[in-house]
Amino acid sequence: MGNASDAVMDEERIREQIARCRRIASQTTDDQLRHALERMAEDYEAQLPRCRGSFMLGSMSPKS
Repeated sequence: MGNASDAVMDEERIREQIARCRRIASQTTDDQLRHALERMAEDYEAQLPRCRGSFMLGSMSPKS
């Protein structure tokens, strides 16, 4: 019964890791570290469910 809430928690944890990687990457002056962190963020993004991302696109739709 906890599967849906577990999935949401997992997605939230992944999004936190993405944000953390990007934040640290933006603050470092070490090119190798920055690229490694950007790759990690991309790897985390690949773990996100594809179907859940579409709900956020609605906010970019033109208003009538």
